[in-house]
Amino acid sequence: MGKKTFQGLQNQGLKVNKAQHFLIGFLVAALPVVIFSSAFGLSLPSFGAGYALVTVASAVLLALAYGNVAVGHHARLSSKRKNATGNHKSLGLTASQLESIQSRVNAKESNLYSFLYNNLIFAVAFLFISFYVLQAVAVQYNYIASMVVSSAIVWQLSHSLTH
Repeated sequence: MGKKTFQGLQNQGLKVNKAQHFLIGFLVAALPVVIFSSAFGLSLPSFGAGYALVTVASAVLLALAYGNVAVGHHARLSSKRKNATGNHKSLGLTASQLESIQSRVNAKESNLYSFLYNNLIFAVAFLFISFYVLQAVAVQYNYIASMVVSSAIVWQLSHSLTH
């Protein structure tokens, strides 16, 4: 089975909402702006362009990571749960109705797991890099490096899970 065929099977039944992923990624990537503007005094007027550029770049990487993990997790869930459908007649459903419900539950669970997994890695990596590794670096460079590296770590880990 070729790589494209496998990716098609992975994506079957899961519609990745890229706009939703970007919005959530943007909100998560914007949280460090609050930390750096209040704790480090890197104000929004003085570093607004830097904040905007780095936040959008990080949000894009996080959105890609959300999609990667969701697709991979959905494929694993679907394959494990496909044989464990249960007795649809005892639930008063047809087999196709039960499969449809199962597919929706798998999709929601995959997306939520993706948000939890990626946001946890991003938060831990960001806090470790910005407060421990780069504590002696100038605030602007600390912010840029910690955001870019944290987002890249999350994206790379998510990419390696699906390929």
